Amino acid sequence: MLFFIDMETKEVLKVNRACKTYNKGKVWHNHEISFSINDGEVVGFLGMNGAGKTTMLKSICGLHTFDEGSIEICGHDVRQDPLNAKRNFGFVPDNHVTFEKLTGREYVNFSADAYGVNMEDRTRLIEKYLNLFNLEAAFDRQIKGYSHGMKQKVALMASFIHNPKLWVLDEPLVGLDVDSQQEVLSLLQNASTEGNSVFFSSHNLDIVQRICHRAIIIHNGRMIKEIDVIEFNKKAKHTLEDEFRSLVAKAKNGEEI
Repeated sequence: MLFFIDMETKEVLKVNRACKTYNKGKVWHNHEISFSINDGEVVGFLGMNGAGKTTMLKSICGLHTFDEGSIEICGHDVRQDPLNAKRNFGFVPDNHVTFEKLTGREYVNFSADAYGVNMEDRTRLIEKYLNLFNLEAAFDRQIKGYSHGMKQKVALMASFIHNPKLWVLDEPLVGLDVDSQQEVLSLLQNASTEGNSVFFSSHNLDIVQRICHRAIIIHNGRMIKEIDVIEFNKKAKHTLEDEFRSLVAKAKNGEEI
């Protein structure tokens, strides 16, 4: 286990009244959003296109500044202590940008070097991911020759090679075939079982309903509902997608939720 991972922190992510505006403060994109994620939780982040999901994820990861509120990762404030905050999460954006002239092995080792992962840990995790993703035959080829799914997998490997406490993913299943989707889902579920926390955006509500502990729904930059998915599955007579559509419709109409 790496020395900088804060294993005793139960509240892995804490977002407190975070706000983000554009156009010199004239347009709210995230408005006073508050939630937290604990050890071992898998939490889905839901909203229509333009709701503010990617803005929130990038604010959590320090890629966007935010105007008000605070965000903490394993107790480290993203603005005041960014280096230690970043040591405790991994992020995969929706476009899985990689250095395509490198081989998969070179790229993953580059990321491992940046995070200070020792050879024993990186060897163990690389072997684990290669077996899960069936990438052995391609790992020593240049990434530019990879398929979309293979690029997504090597981006996942590089982002989580330091075994961070918080895994943040923006639409991780887009463009993947059925087998690749299942491999990624297995990775996320295994991470949760091992005590890591996963926070990911998705439009696939069937998958969110199947693997998540909770779901956070936003609309027009505002958080409108937090759902305990486990309890929902026990009691609901309709799907999570039906619930989502109903909540968004109410929000659009200004109805109380």
